[in-house]
Amino acid sequence: MGRFQDKVVIITGSSNGIGQAALLDFAKEGANVVLHGLNPDRIKETEELLKKAGVSADRRLRLIELAIPHLKKTKGNTVGVSSTGAFRKPINHDLHTFYSTASAAFDHYMRNDTERLASFGIRINNVNPGPTKTGIFTHDGSNDAEKNAGLSVYEKLSRNAVIPGGAEPWEISRVILFLADEQSKSITGASYYIDRGLSTFAPQ
Repeated sequence: MGRFQDKVVIITGSSNGIGQAALLDFAKEGANVVLHGLNPDRIKETEELLKKAGVSADRRLRLIELAIPHLKKTKGNTVGVSSTGAFRKPINHDLHTFYSTASAAFDHYMRNDTERLASFGIRINNVNPGPTKTGIFTHDGSNDAEKNAGLSVYEKLSRNAVIPGGAEPWEISRVILFLADEQSKSITGASYYIDRGLSTFAPQ
């Protein structure tokens, strides 16, 4: 029997990247998973991966606010996926400013909602990945100078990490499962930085 046997796990953005890795890991641990995504082809691909893992997929669109009434009854918990961009200066690219701002708002929401949800027995935590081998990082969003130097966003961030390189999606997934598990029942309102030390880096 898996760690999450017969528990319901809803993961938004689970048709690729970190979300997909977490979905498959939860499913392998016995959870009833809900697959959500915007790309039909990627959803079908993830469904096939779930079938190969011996589990079924139930695709629904749900927001965390809709889940809270159910979490109150089950004393469940939520694990959000934010970013180290929540507290770092954006790379020289306009879209990254909005991405970092949204990540910071998400972190702030988590911290501010901790006490309210704790009164219902609900834990809420975030993981903040750094450079990870997913589409958002490997897609070229660099400025012209970086493009000319052959540097993608992923490469630019990875070379600044204390431990050079980036994470695989499954590495982030393992931390998500740890925070969702009962062995983490004393952890709430926390942000886990999985960034190879990037958050400690200060450009000279």
